[in-house]
Order: sequence, then C-alpha cells, then structure tokens
Amino acid sequence: MPALTERTLVARINRALRRDDADMIVRVCRDSSRDRLYLGRYYAVDPTRNCIVDKHVDLEALARALSVLR
Repeated sequence: MPALTERTLVARINRALRRDDADMIVRVCRDSSRDRLYLGRYYAVDPTRNCIVDKHVDLEALARALSVLR
C-alpha cells in the first residue's frame, strides 16, 4: 500500500471535519511565510469567524482521533 502524502491527509481530515459539522478546517502554512514560527506547519481555522483556533496541529494525532488514519 502506498504511503499517504501530507496533502492527502489534510484533505481527509478536512472532509471528516466537514462531515462532523466541526467549526474548523486545517490549513498548511507555507515555508516562506513569516508566520510559520507562530502557527507551525499546520494550523486550524474557523471559517465562519475567520480566526485561528489551533496552532501547531499534529496531523497524525488529529487524523487518528477522527479515524481517518489507522
């Protein structure tokens, strides 16, 4: 079985969050961004309020909690 890419994992997480009607989506912070140290590689945003709800998101832990990764 091929390994999952980070992009695929982010897409799976966001689909699971949308399915659960969660008020957040995971975003990727670019390497060249000046906010990378503050936000981390991945961060969560509330799209309805347009604000950051979590910084330095651990993709693997979140994916396992949402049961999108075994």
